[in-house]
Amino acid sequence: MRLLRKIFGRFWPLITIGILLVLFLGNAMNKDNETLNVYKGGNSTYTVPKETEAKSVPSFLYTRDDISLQMLIPEGWQKVTKDGYDTFIHSASASSIQVQVLTYYPMVNNASLESLTETYGANGFSVSDFDFMSTSSYYVIYQSQGMSGITDYIEHVYWDRQHVVKILVTVNDSNYTKLEAEIQQSLGSVQWECEDPVPEDLYINYQPYGDFEFAVPNGWVVGSTDEAFYAYDESYNAVLTVNVLEDSSSISDISELDYANFLTNNKANFALTGFEQSGNSIYGEATYISDNTQMGLMQYYYANGMYHYVVTYEFPTNMGEELVPVFREALNMTRVFSEPAVQETEQETELSMPEMPSIDEAFSDVGYEPETYASLSQDSVSTFTEALMNIAGISEEKAKAVTDIWYSTGAGDPVYAEVYRSDSSMIVILVNDSAGTDYYLTITADGDPLSITAGAEDGNVLYEQ
Repeated sequence: MRLLRKIFGRFWPLITIGILLVLFLGNAMNKDNETLNVYKGGNSTYTVPKETEAKSVPSFLYTRDDISLQMLIPEGWQKVTKDGYDTFIHSASASSIQVQVLTYYPMVNNASLESLTETYGANGFSVSDFDFMSTSSYYVIYQSQGMSGITDYIEHVYWDRQHVVKILVTVNDSNYTKLEAEIQQSLGSVQWECEDPVPEDLYINYQPYGDFEFAVPNGWVVGSTDEAFYAYDESYNAVLTVNVLEDSSSISDISELDYANFLTNNKANFALTGFEQSGNSIYGEATYISDNTQMGLMQYYYANGMYHYVVTYEFPTNMGEELVPVFREALNMTRVFSEPAVQETEQETELSMPEMPSIDEAFSDVGYEPETYASLSQDSVSTFTEALMNIAGISEEKAKAVTDIWYSTGAGDPVYAEVYRSDSSMIVILVNDSAGTDYYLTITADGDPLSITAGAEDGNVLYEQ
């Protein structure tokens, strides 16, 4: 980095990213890669229930006004609160339908058969089926073996950019055939008027490196490395490149001329047609000639004090009427979750990283991204130990001991934690991992670990004192 700064001066990140753009554009257009498997899940034997208005099984309507969700529940299934969630119990068969409403976590976009098999397998479950139902929903079926035989779990997961909704059906395998009609009708009746939906023609890609997400058009061929992602559609001759560069420098002082020189990069007949800057965000548009074709470029460039993020779409301008609205919508969906480290001044303060400004809002300030861990005080923290100290009020020594036990059990990487319930003697903490699995961590009021269970407070025991 020192050498680059010496050669190129304060604009070395622009030069570096420009070189990466050229390399990945060339690679994208000359290399066959796998297409993202959004709808193709292999030889699935599970039939995804369709939304239906027919009430072939006597049912009643369950609604959640807080997120505008509704679904049918079979008559005779009694509502209780289990693990903090609305749950409907069929007492005769010990079956249940549970509705979990969670704060959005970007790792849900990266669910796969492999990741869920690994996560559930570590907790004693066996995954039998998985597939995407849309760009923002999937189902997974897994089983456990216990004293009462085999238990089936059918989980439908839906998300928008504010919430994740999980519908979890639990039923003894020997009773599934008898209850199939009721279960299928209930699952097929889910209707959710999403607050911030994922468009049907796009899907969200979450990248752990840099801790951010961006939107990709469906069906594009994709490829990636740790620091870069590309996708292209050969029929349109359109390309998406996403680059991440670890750098703490600001881009607030980059002028329009500096930016134009960065984008030019030996492009013939280059013209910068749009430039908007707000703090550490830049949106640019340009045209140039490539292989006797006029090309258009749309780019979002953002720096947050730790990384530089560059999201670029390039396409023939004669396709602009069709493609520009899609690319503009996609660029607006870019979100960065990583935050700068705590800075020390006369008083120690935490820096809150603002959301990337919306192009349509002319780069105005638009609030803050959700924290990595949610706590009672809504403080943003960067480690599980800090989260435990924050939300449970225990010492660092106790929190570290609990963290060590957590990872020794093989539980997933925590991404969200909150106090589920507490009394004078103990605290139960609800923890979500990167695959969306719920865990229940129970500690004494002083911070000594008592138990860790997966799936439910009385679920599979990973640790017990």
